[in-house]
Amino acid sequence: MHILLIFIDGIGLGENDLANNPFAVANTPTLNMLAGNQRWLRATPYTEADRSIFIPTDTRFGVEGRPQSASGQAVILTGRNVPAEIGEHYGPKPNPAIRAILAENNLFKELTSKGKTAAFLDAYPPGFFKGIDSGRRLRSSMVARRAAACVCSAERRIGSEQVGATSWAILMPRCIHPRKRVQNWPN
Repeated sequence: MHILLIFIDGIGLGENDLANNPFAVANTPTLNMLAGNQRWLRATPYTEADRSIFIPTDTRFGVEGRPQSASGQAVILTGRNVPAEIGEHYGPKPNPAIRAILAENNLFKELTSKGKTAAFLDAYPPGFFKGIDSGRRLRSSMVARRAAACVCSAERRIGSEQVGATSWAILMPRCIHPRKRVQNWPN
């Protein structure tokens, strides 16, 4: 069995508002297919399709404040309510508390501990990884990957047989902000 988990940081499920929500107007047949041929909108319910499960999620997880990348990614990677555990939303880089939670257990570690293979695929340019190596950039997904000693697409090409044969892969694409093409986008 092969599983591909796709998460895109920095987008939310908005209203069906053609003037302000690019997901309400954009032609996104692949994304729609992943949600049972529905648009990615706030009203779109949990949906199990033939080859995917669409899970709309309130990213506040019961914690007041604006959701942040580090704590939100840690929720996805660990299955734990990280903002509640640390008492706040935190990001963009994981703080020591989030790094400890990710190092303790995460999807990558869970799979590799059971003899499965795992890979982290991304759409970041090579310069992004130079920032990580220098300590200027750090993402929760990178901490989790490193904790399990997983392959990263910077180390192997996405299309290679080695990565293509993994049991689990996480794809975290760089978000291209469509708001620049939509009129009346709220600031």
